[in-house]
Amino acid sequence: MNFIKKITKSGVPLYILPMPSANTVASGVLVNVGSRDEKMPEEAGLAHGFEHMFCQGSKKFPNKKSLFEYIEEIGGVRNAFTWKEITFFHNQVPFNEFERGVDLLSEQIQYSLIQEEKVSKEMKVVMQELKRRQDSPAIFLGDLTFEAVFGDHPIGHMTLGNEQTLLRFNRESFISFLNRYYNSSNYTFLVAGNVDPDLALDTFNKYFVLKAGEKNIRPRLSIQPAKKTAVFYKGINQAHINLAIPIDVNSLKEKWSLNLFAMMIGYGSSSPLYIEIRDKRGLCYSVNANYYWGTDYGLFKIYMATDKEKYKEAIDLAFSVLTENKNNATLLEKAKKMELGALARRFENPINIISDAAESVAFTGSPYGFQEVGKAIKDITIQNIEKVVDKYLKPEQFTAVLLAPEDFKE
Repeated sequence: MNFIKKITKSGVPLYILPMPSANTVASGVLVNVGSRDEKMPEEAGLAHGFEHMFCQGSKKFPNKKSLFEYIEEIGGVRNAFTWKEITFFHNQVPFNEFERGVDLLSEQIQYSLIQEEKVSKEMKVVMQELKRRQDSPAIFLGDLTFEAVFGDHPIGHMTLGNEQTLLRFNRESFISFLNRYYNSSNYTFLVAGNVDPDLALDTFNKYFVLKAGEKNIRPRLSIQPAKKTAVFYKGINQAHINLAIPIDVNSLKEKWSLNLFAMMIGYGSSSPLYIEIRDKRGLCYSVNANYYWGTDYGLFKIYMATDKEKYKEAIDLAFSVLTENKNNATLLEKAKKMELGALARRFENPINIISDAAESVAFTGSPYGFQEVGKAIKDITIQNIEKVVDKYLKPEQFTAVLLAPEDFKE
């Protein structure tokens, strides 16, 4: 199960992963633009705003209701997500309705109306999404962590923006951003499911006649060293903690190694972080580790939440787990099996496949099929793990980012 690459008439790469036994097909358009590409501060949240404005109506579908009905009346689903470096529009339909899915993507990407009277109303909806995010301490802490660790670097921008900028957006804001980034040089088409590759190519050629434009090439910027501790205050009961460090990685093997190490120490209820901090000492309810891949910088972090009086003890324990398990070959083999099992589950569903492929294209330049990802995981050795931990994950270089109760004192 590996991707087949074709090139559309507009010059856009189309990657297809055929799944003849599937009952559905998922299609998506990856756009090489995210929150890090916004002009600050006036465009904060604009990249994400397109998720909302691109479903308000189009040339063929005059309003949101008719656009949604077109996909929902056949049992299909549609969605989109925006992150630091990508925007991805996608849908999943019964395989015999593949053309309808591509048609819908075409309408959203090429023919969205972006009506002035709908901008302010929809940005109020985004404000509610922002407030919901801020009401979830763990999620809000994740946003604050990028800001604290990356500082003025564009990757530190909050994807949803802020209330001040959201309220100022108008149709011209979106048209200017659209003209800057939404062109054939910044698109990748992705398909997975029960569809013939030649049919997929013909269908995308039929519905996408795209204008050329400049490719979004981001200048490589350095980041300034972050503070040892960054504290933000909120009316909550626990201290929520991210131990975070930016990672400047060039090697794909190093990225896979960091991802596997995060699984080794912090994935699931049998992980060392969970056992040491929760089970043995009862310091927290949730604790985990993860690694965010990026095109130039990534972010490794350990998350936990505990009583404000116990946060230093929890931090010390987390670092001891990190340093003591870098050469644990048994944990590595366990992490590999876990990752391969999770991979197998995700490759059961076409929508998961193209969502993962979108990130892979953005961060590595191409999508990876089941066998390719599996081989990359199996090839990691404990020496690879130890090397990246020693190179990138020095405890003294981490930043402790806390979202703490209002009466918290360091």
